[in-house]
Amino acid sequence: MRNSVERSFRYLKERTAIFHNKLSARSYREGIISINIFMLCYKA
Repeated sequence: MRNSVERSFRYLKERTAIFHNKLSARSYREGIISINIFMLCYKA
């Protein structure tokens, strides 16, 4: 019983970490893109 509970929590932690990493990477890229667009408009 205990092993199945630990396995479930480990799976949940792994999936949460993957989701967090993908979300962080996407928001970072979007931030860089918006800064680049701002700089292009500012220089023009």
